[in-house]
Parts: sequence; C-alpha cells; structure tokens
Amino acid sequence: MIDIAEKVKNIDITNLMTKRVITVSENQPLQEASKLMYQNNIGSIIILKSTDEDESESVPTGIVTEILPE
Repeated sequence: MIDIAEKVKNIDITNLMTKRVITVSENQPLQEASKLMYQNNIGSIIILKSTDEDESESVPTGIVTEILPE
C-alpha cells in the first residue's frame, strides 16, 4: 500500500493553491470579511496591513478562516 506522503511529495504547491486570493484591510470590520467570504464561497480570507502612509502598498499580516458549526 502506498503511503499518502509518497503520493503528495512530488506535487507542486502551484497545483493545489488558490490563484484568486481575496483580501481585506486589517481595519475593515469582521462583518465585511465575512460578507466577502460568503459572496466568494471561500473558507478563508487574507488580512493585509498597509506599509506606508497612503496605503498604496500592503503586506499579508494574517488570515481569518471560517469555523463550521458541529
């Protein structure tokens, strides 16, 4: 029997990753992030932090993921 690690060790991450990333600013309310997640049918959203005064450049600072009820 082939181990799962053997099956995935040669798969490039680019074949598994999401290419259309949805983001929100760290200053936006949670409700806005939740709405975007719902509208885009996604389970997580990347949080961005501005790196300069005019907010023209930002970097990922976190991630919010949905928690499904049991």
